[in-house]
Amino acid sequence: MKNTAILQIHEEHRAIGAVVHGLLHFAREAGRQAPSLPLLRTMLDYIEQFPQKLHHIKEEKYIFSALRARSPEAGALIENLNAQHADDLALTASLRAQLQDLEAGAEGAAERFCASVDRFADLQWRHMAEEERLLLPLAEKHLDDADWNRIAEAFGENGDPRFRGDNKSRFDEMFRLIVSTAPGPIGLG
Repeated sequence: MKNTAILQIHEEHRAIGAVVHGLLHFAREAGRQAPSLPLLRTMLDYIEQFPQKLHHIKEEKYIFSALRARSPEAGALIENLNAQHADDLALTASLRAQLQDLEAGAEGAAERFCASVDRFADLQWRHMAEEERLLLPLAEKHLDDADWNRIAEAFGENGDPRFRGDNKSRFDEMFRLIVSTAPGPIGLG
């Protein structure tokens, strides 16, 4: 189950990364042309619904707590990753407010939004890299089969909102737009 759990985490990171890459691309476009406000709103919705309400919570509950119990050396890393989760929430709330300013046509809103998206994207890339390069290898070293079974089961239940109920068509359209217009390596534009 360890390999299944790690694969699930990597797949979730790729999906989150695609949305962050798309958000970065479309925020930069907002400085040059009228932005697609519904698309930007949908991207923020995805970030709030999936990484923040499912992915991060399960990391904290199943990986961080198990690793903290088994490896004192992981304490500082886990505290740093928890702080990044908190920063992620604060930055997303700020992005949401700045998007409202952008929608209202506030002076300099596009530049502020773009700068905040740059900071947000940088945090996401650093965070996912630390989890993949530092956290997961420590987890592989210290967690047992029972831990990995719980992690695989928990992440298997996440159900990326792209594939669920009412959100499916909205998030499918968001990913289609990202892939068709964003530059590589994520998009084809």
